[in-house]
Amino acid sequence: MITEFLSCLLGRWSNKDQAYSNPSRYAWILTSWEDVGDGKYLSKQWYHYEGEEKPYRERLNTLCESESGIIIQNWGLDGTRNDKCDIIVTFDSGRWLGKNIGQDCIVRDAVLHSEFILSPGQLLSRDAGYINNKLIWGSKDYYHFGRLTQR
Repeated sequence: MITEFLSCLLGRWSNKDQAYSNPSRYAWILTSWEDVGDGKYLSKQWYHYEGEEKPYRERLNTLCESESGIIIQNWGLDGTRNDKCDIIVTFDSGRWLGKNIGQDCIVRDAVLHSEFILSPGQLLSRDAGYINNKLIWGSKDYYHFGRLTQR
């Protein structure tokens, strides 16, 4: 199951078409997932105008299968584990569906709500931070990423 998921996920992604179609609403973002060996995967997101050298999010991930699906475990680049920000991934109707497991993941002082829908060639993703059920950062809308490269 993990092999099939990774064959869909690994590579570089961009929401250029969405950003160009509505630049006042969507920033042009790129994201990448790469195998760095030893069962670890580097995930990185950056704004196009700032370049890949200045990501706004970068972390290491490990994957494990559970009865519920695939767990994406989050690690800092320094090797510290953040189990409160893990993602559960399930397979449904030909798509991989991911969401954060609990409501205890704090990012930029807000509770993270994170979801994605992954299919071959398309990644829909949304991240938002809430304080007292009020949207503080991020979006309720999905960002639509198309594949640039695979693996």
